[in-house]
Amino acid sequence: MSDAGAGGDDDEVIHDAPNFIRVYKSGRVERFLRIDFAPPSTDAATGVSSRDVVVVPGDGVSARIYLPATPASGYGRRLPVLVFFHGGGFCLGSAFDAATHGHANRLAARAGVIVVSVEYRLAPERPVPALYDDAWAALQWVASHAAGEGKEPWLTAHADFGRVHVGGESAGANIAHHAAMRAGAEELGHGVKVNSLVLIHPYFLGGDGDGYSESDEMGMALLRELIRLWPVVCPGTSGCDDPWINPMADGAPSLAMLGCCRALIYIGGKDAMRGRGRLYCEKLRECGWRGEVEIWEADGQGHGFHLLWPTCTQAEAQLRVIADARKIDVELLHGRLIVHKLSNRHPQKYYCIVHPPTYGNLITVLSIDGGGIRGIIPAVVLTFLESELQKLDGEEARIADYFDVIAGTSTGGLVTAMLAAPNKKRRPLFAAKDIKAFYMNHAPKIFPQLRGPLGRMMRIFRSMSGPSYDGKHLHEVVREKLGSTRLHQTLTNVVIPTFDIKRLQPTIFSSYEVKKKKNNNTMDALLSDICISTSAAPTYLPAHFFRTEDCHGNIKEFNLIDGGVAANNPALVAIGEVSKQIFKKNPDFFPIKPMDYGRFLVISLGTGSPKIEAKYNAQKAKSWGVLDWLLVGGSTPLVDIFTQASADMVDIHIAAVFKVLHSEQNYLRIQDDTLEGTLASVDVATRDNLEKLANVGEMLLNKPVSRANLETGQMVPACDDSEITNGEALKRSAMQRDNRNKDVARCCMEQVPVACTCCVSYTVDPAQLYRAVGPSHT
Repeated sequence: MSDAGAGGDDDEVIHDAPNFIRVYKSGRVERFLRIDFAPPSTDAATGVSSRDVVVVPGDGVSARIYLPATPASGYGRRLPVLVFFHGGGFCLGSAFDAATHGHANRLAARAGVIVVSVEYRLAPERPVPALYDDAWAALQWVASHAAGEGKEPWLTAHADFGRVHVGGESAGANIAHHAAMRAGAEELGHGVKVNSLVLIHPYFLGGDGDGYSESDEMGMALLRELIRLWPVVCPGTSGCDDPWINPMADGAPSLAMLGCCRALIYIGGKDAMRGRGRLYCEKLRECGWRGEVEIWEADGQGHGFHLLWPTCTQAEAQLRVIADARKIDVELLHGRLIVHKLSNRHPQKYYCIVHPPTYGNLITVLSIDGGGIRGIIPAVVLTFLESELQKLDGEEARIADYFDVIAGTSTGGLVTAMLAAPNKKRRPLFAAKDIKAFYMNHAPKIFPQLRGPLGRMMRIFRSMSGPSYDGKHLHEVVREKLGSTRLHQTLTNVVIPTFDIKRLQPTIFSSYEVKKKKNNNTMDALLSDICISTSAAPTYLPAHFFRTEDCHGNIKEFNLIDGGVAANNPALVAIGEVSKQIFKKNPDFFPIKPMDYGRFLVISLGTGSPKIEAKYNAQKAKSWGVLDWLLVGGSTPLVDIFTQASADMVDIHIAAVFKVLHSEQNYLRIQDDTLEGTLASVDVATRDNLEKLANVGEMLLNKPVSRANLETGQMVPACDDSEITNGEALKRSAMQRDNRNKDVARCCMEQVPVACTCCVSYTVDPAQLYRAVGPSHT
C-alpha cells in the first residue's frame, strides 16, 4: 500500500528496504505492511476496557489506554502503569493494529496494569532520533497526571505514579531503552520515576557483528533486512555502531545512566539478535548500573513470535514473565524475584532465583527437622548443597534462590529464617556456610553448661521448678539478627510449625497465607517471634507469648511452644501448605493437581537420632514416674520420644506415598540414626560436642542414600541407589534445580505440545513478524 505523499511524476527510489518500506525522491513513502485496525472496546474475554487519547495535540502523537476489569483490587491500591511502544523497525506498525492491540489487552489483564500503548510518529517522516521525542512526550504526559494536571480520567482515578514502567518490543524496545536513559538524565516531572524497563526482542545492532547469533534462514534474512533498514529510518547515521541502534558501542552514553532500578529482557532462542540482548545484560553488569536485570529466552522461537502465535504456550509464558515483573514492585510474587540475574552488586555472571512452579516442572521443597544443637548437622549439609549450586551459578547463589518453600521446626525453623530472611539488599541474610558458625558461637550461650556433680544437681533442681534455660540469649540474638522482618518479607515461601498451648492446636506460620494480605493478616508476625516460639521446647526453654495487630486494629494473641510437639519433621506440613494453595487455585501452581506428587521434589534434612543406641527400653521405663519421664540420665525421654515419633511418622508416610506413585527419586531424606551419648542430646553445647556433630554432618554426606524401611522404620540403603552417597545425590539435585531454572528461563519447552506451530521454523515473510497472521495454535 502507499501512504499519502508528494506524489507527482518523480518515481526515483532513494531508499529501498524490501518487505518494509520504499522511499521516493519526491517524499512519497510506500509501506508494505497493512495495518489491521482494531477499534477500542471492552474485551468480553478479559474484561479489559480500552480507549484512544491524544497525547500531544496537533503533533499526531496519541495512545490507546487499557484499563483492567478490577482497577480497585488489592485493598484499594492503585494500579501500576506500563508505557509501551510497538515494534515495526521504526517505520511500520501501530498501537491500533490488531496484533498490538491484542497483546496490550492480554498484558493489562494478566499483569493488572494500566497499559498506555503509544502511537508515535513513524520514520522516515519522523526519523530517528526525532521520534524518541514522541516517546518522551508520552512519558511526560503520563507523569503530568500525578499532579492532577492531566485530563485522562483513567489515569487520574486509577494510576499509581509510584510504579511507572516502560517497555516495548523490537524497535519499540529500542525506543523504551532510550526513554529510560533520558529518564536517568532528566526529570519526568511531578516526582515520577521509571521503576523498570521491559525489552521484548530488542532491536539492537552492532557494526562488528558481535552479539549476532546463528538462526534459521528466515531469522538471518530478517536480520539482514533490519541492517539495511537502519540508514533509511536514521538518515546520516554512522552505521550499525551508532549509539541510537547500538547502546553498547564504544562512545555510547554509559548504561549506568539508565533511569530505572530493574530491567527485564526477553529474547527468542532463534532470534538472530538474541546475542545483542545478552550483551546488553553483560554491559549493564559491567558499567556500574546499580539495578537488577533478568533475561529470559524462549527456546526455538524467533523475533516477534508472540505476535504471530499469541496463544501458544511460550507466548503465554512470556506474558506471565512480564506480568510478574510488574507485580514484583508490590511484592505479590511471594518474594521470588529473578530467574537469571546480573547485577553490579553481585559480580558473578549468573545466578538463579526460583520462580513459581507454573513456569517449570517441579515444586521444590526443603524441610529441616527440629533438634536443638543438632541443627548443626543440616547446617553442614546445606553448606555443601549451596557450594554445589555456587559452582553452577556463581558465588552469590543461595539456598533460598532454588526452593519454592523452605520448612523448619524448632532449630530447623531458626535455620529456615536465616536462609530466607532478607538483608538490606534483598538477598538472604545468611549464606549456608554462616549457619555452622552461628551454632558454634551462640549455642553455648543459649544452652550454658553446668559442669560436675553440682552442675547436674542444679540442672535437676532447675528442671523441677522451670525451664532448664532462660532463653534470654536466644531471644536477644534472634531479635538482633532478624530485626523487624515479618513473615511476608521472606525471599521465598517459608512454613514454620508451632503449637498453641492455650488453644491446644498447632499454629502454622505460612508465608503463602500472609503475602497476599500482609497488611490485613494477624498471622504476619515478626520472624523473631516465630523463631523464638518454634524453639520453645518444653522443659528446655520458656513458652513464648506475643500479640499481632492487622491494619483494621484486630488483635491476635499467641501462646506458643516448640512446633516439634506436633511436627518435628515439617516436610508433610510444607506439602500440605502447597496443596492448600493448589486447592485455592493459586496461579503460582496452576495447572498442577493437588495430589500430583510427581511434581514435588523434596529434600528432608534430619538432625540425627539415637535409634541404634536403643537409649530407652520398657524394662527401664515401666517403673518411671513423672520426674523420670522428664529427666533420666541427662535426657528428657518424653520430649525425645514424641519428637522422634513425629519425625519418623512423617518420613514413613512420605516415603510410602512417593513409592506408591513411583516417584521415590523425588524424595531425598538425609538422616543419621547412629547418634550416641552427648551427640544424641539437644542441649550439650560444648565446643567439643558441637564439633563432633559437625563431623557427623560431614560423614553423613559420604554415606549411601537411605530410605525408611516401611516395616521397621529404620533408615536402610536405598536398593536402587546403593552406590550413591548423600553428597552425590545432593549434587544431582543441584543440577536438577539448576536445569529447572534454565528450563524456566527458556520457557519450559517440554510443556509445548508436539503439534504446536510455534515450535517449527517460520514460513512467513520477515515483515509479517509484526502481525499475528500465523496459523491457529492447537
